[in-house]
Amino acid sequence: MKKIPPRLLVFGAGAIGQWIGSRMALAGHDVTLLARPAQCQAIEKDGVVLKDGARSFRVSTLRTAEDVKDLARREAPFDWIFLTVKEYDVEEALRSLGPLMDRHVRLLMFQNGIGTEDLGARAVGPMRAFICSVTKALAHPAPGVVEETNRKSGVGLAPYSTDAPMEDLMALFNSSGIPYIRHDVCADVKWSKLLLNMLGNASCAILDMPTGAVFAHSGMFHLESRAFGEAVRVMEAQKIKFIHLPGYGVPMLKTVMTTVPSPILQFFMKKRMAE
Repeated sequence: MKKIPPRLLVFGAGAIGQWIGSRMALAGHDVTLLARPAQCQAIEKDGVVLKDGARSFRVSTLRTAEDVKDLARREAPFDWIFLTVKEYDVEEALRSLGPLMDRHVRLLMFQNGIGTEDLGARAVGPMRAFICSVTKALAHPAPGVVEETNRKSGVGLAPYSTDAPMEDLMALFNSSGIPYIRHDVCADVKWSKLLLNMLGNASCAILDMPTGAVFAHSGMFHLESRAFGEAVRVMEAQKIKFIHLPGYGVPMLKTVMTTVPSPILQFFMKKRMAE
C-alpha cells in the first residue's frame, strides 16, 4: 500500500513560509499555505519560483487557504502546522488556529524571539511543540519568488520537551534536502541563534547604517561588543550551551568575540560584516 504523505499547513507566506512550503512540496508532501487573499491568488495562479543557486524550480503543487474556519470545515486534520508568522503575530495566530489544534497535530515554530516557544507549547502541549531556527539566507525579490543565497546554511531543530520524539520531523527535513542539525534542548538553539542575530541588526535598523559602517565606528563597535558579552553572560548563568548551527560555528564566534583584543576584533569584524 502506498504511504500517504503527511499533511502540512504553513501559516504565513512570507519568504520563510514560501521557502519551507516549496521545499516540502518538492519532496512530495501535501502542503497548504495559509495566507492573505492577495498572496493566495498569486500563488494559485503562478505557483512559487524557488531559486537555489543556478537552479530554479516552479512549485505549482502548493494549495492555499485564506481562512482557518474554512480549512477546519473542508479539510482532513493536518499532521503538522509550521508557524512562520512574525513574532508579534504569534499569539493571535495560535488563537485563530484553535479549530485545527486537535490531539494529533504537531507544531513547528520558526520564530527567533525567546519565549514564543512557550506559547506554542501551551497551545498544543509540550510533547507536540518543536522549534526551527533558520540560518538559511533568503531573498524575496518579488511576490512568489524566493532565492536561497547561502547553500551551506540550513536550520536547527529542537523539541520543546527534551523527551519528545523527533523521528517524524527529521524524516520531513531529510526528504526535503534542507541541511539541519538536531539538538535536544530548545534553549540552546534559541539562544545560539540569538547571538547570531544580535550582531549589527538592531544598530543598523535604528541608525539606518550598513553593517560595515556600524562596526567601523569605534563607539558603535564598543556597544555591539558589550551587548554580545551581556548575552553570553546570561547564557552562562543559565547554563545554556553555545551550539553549532548549519553554516555557523557559534562556539567559535563566542570565543572570538569575548577573548580577542578589541582593536584586532574590530579590524576583523568590520571587514567580515561588510562582505
